[in-house]
Amino acid sequence: MSEEHGDSHSPEQPPVKPTVSFAPADPTDGRKPGSWRTRYDEEALPFIWREARYVGVLIIIIPILVVTIHQDLFLQTIIPHVIKKYAYAWIGGCLGGTLFSTKWLYHSVARNLWNQDRFLWRIFTPHISGALAFSFIMLISSGSLVYSLRLLWKETLLFSA
Repeated sequence: MSEEHGDSHSPEQPPVKPTVSFAPADPTDGRKPGSWRTRYDEEALPFIWREARYVGVLIIIIPILVVTIHQDLFLQTIIPHVIKKYAYAWIGGCLGGTLFSTKWLYHSVARNLWNQDRFLWRIFTPHISGALAFSFIMLISSGSLVYSLRLLWKETLLFSA
């Protein structure tokens, strides 16, 4: 129920204290058996479903993009290997971020922790993850990461001796 409207919980639902642990001891979320109705008011549900559709579309589109790039179906041109490598990095990061965002969407809804303020977080997480994966693959491909790790390793050996 919404706090803005001053609504109290219905008789079939006792007041629920939100859980913050990953796997709480009470899998019922403090609900009575048979309490299947949502705790969210009708005003919140369209926003929740909008987020769910967004991550659902990403989960469908991302694998299609991988196949499209792998099969060179994008504009019927042959995509160079180096471009594919970076595209896979970005898309793979986006897929990981989408799965993470999806997990936290259903987790927050189920645990009565969902709120509109995290909308931007769930929308941008897949893209931030894609950019992070892309950047990491660029660092590895350039050799600068390996070079830096070798220097760090040598300095560690020098200081430990």
